[in-house]
Amino acid sequence: MSGRAELGLRWRRFLGGARTRVLAAYLILLVFCTVVSLFTLHQVLISRAGERVDSDLVQETMEFRRLASDGRDPRTGEPFGQDPKAIFDVFLSRNVPAEGEAFFTFVGGQPYLTSGSGQLRRPEFEPFEPLGRVQQTTGGELELSDERRIRYLAVPVSSGGSQDGVFAVTIDLSGELEEVNDALQVAALVFLGVLLVASVLAW
Repeated sequence: MSGRAELGLRWRRFLGGARTRVLAAYLILLVFCTVVSLFTLHQVLISRAGERVDSDLVQETMEFRRLASDGRDPRTGEPFGQDPKAIFDVFLSRNVPAEGEAFFTFVGGQPYLTSGSGQLRRPEFEPFEPLGRVQQTTGGELELSDERRIRYLAVPVSSGGSQDGVFAVTIDLSGELEEVNDALQVAALVFLGVLLVASVLAW
């Protein structure tokens, strides 16, 4: 038997051996568990990131509602009443949005004032203009032309007339998603290292 034929025979025996089949099944199981673990971790991180963003949105709207209901106009010392412009002016002058946040205000369905981190400029105000016509507290997500995902919460302010207003707070999800992706990359490297060590030990 030639050396090449003998080598081929040994290789076929190796592939058909019981240890090789057991190792292959073990590796397939490990890879499957790794993929499932990464997918589950991704879902958990996305869910927690969404919860953090929603909590920030609710906190900002609660502060706005507290000002609207209990605050006083510093110019007159009197309660705001139902003057949305006065409420917006005072709130935006006192509150600085966090990184990735932006505030939008509407009066009579038209854009009034905006305050943000600089991520959202005037040309990008247009996607949010429908929020100026909401009749009840409304939340959701928007995807901008540059593929950024924005989560928002809009709160109406009723004046009983034509000067109804809407306060909307938005948060850019890009930062949260980047953190999730970074965590997944680290987890993937750890899982890969564990998979290699486990494969060597199994062999």
